[in-house]
Formats: sequence, C-alpha cells, structure tokens
Amino acid sequence: MRRFKLVAVAALGLMALGVSTASAKQELAATPTMTTSVGIRGGVSVDLDSFNGGLHLALDGVAGIPMLRIEPLIEVGHGSVNSAFGDYGYFLGRIGANAKYFFPLDPMGEKRLHAAAGLSLYYAKADNCSVGGCDATEAGMTIGGGFEMGKFGIDAFIGLGDIPDFTIIALYTF
Repeated sequence: MRRFKLVAVAALGLMALGVSTASAKQELAATPTMTTSVGIRGGVSVDLDSFNGGLHLALDGVAGIPMLRIEPLIEVGHGSVNSAFGDYGYFLGRIGANAKYFFPLDPMGEKRLHAAAGLSLYYAKADNCSVGGCDATEAGMTIGGGFEMGKFGIDAFIGLGDIPDFTIIALYTF
C-alpha cells in the first residue's frame, strides 16, 4: 500500500509538471515578439520653417507590449528664416527617437491612432554666415500623436525646447 501511495504521488507530481510546462509553452507562444521594419518619412516644420525628409526604424512589440513602438529616426531638411539681419536659408539635420502607443480602431488593427513622445537633437547651419552665428545644435522633446492605416501614417508633434514648434510628417513603413 505504501508503494502504491508513493507511485501515485510521483505520478501526480509528473502530471502537474507536464501541465505547468505545457502551460508555460502556451504562454511563451502567446507572448508577442518584437518586429523590426524600416520606413521613409517627409514633412514640414513651423518656426524653424523647413521641409524635411528621412528614414526611420520601427521596433514594434518592445518589451513584449504589442501596442508599443520605439522609432529611431534621422532626417535632413532645408528652410529659410526672415530676420533683422536679412533673409537666409539653412540646412537642418535631426536625429531622434519616438515612443508610440497604438489604439486600434478595427479588430485587425489595420487602422489605429497613437499617442507619441520623443527626444530630438537638431543641427542647423546657415547658408550665409554673414548674418550671425553659422550653426547651432539644440535638443528638445516632442509630444503628439497620429494615425496609421496599414503601412502609411501621419504624425503631428509639438516641440518643447528650442526646436521647431510644430511638425507634421507623412511616413511609409515597408
């Protein structure tokens, strides 16, 4: 009888281990994986008035959160300023990263809104150095949001700090 109890306890223990292992495998399979895509972007900024274009990397499902995207980016642009020293053009470069959290509008998640915030580093170089400082580098934060449908999206950001006050960007992620 004692041997039967020992075998029964061992069998129940092995069954529990098998069930918990199968459950862990299902949980692991259900955990979203991070995906990486590349995309192009272009738009306009206000107060540093400029046209911008560049590339971004879309890192979806960061930290196992399916609705979270981290989006490093690089952009270049050209704009103009009207100042007391005269009108002049400038080259603009930007590196940055945005964090976006998506809110699906349909069951498949093809149409979705997002809230976003990011950090940016801007470099501006004047075409005409006789008007004062030839170049400047400024950092700032952006907050905003947008809409995506499939691979196409539109973002709008407000700049905090000495960076463009408002930016609207169209993007396509491959």
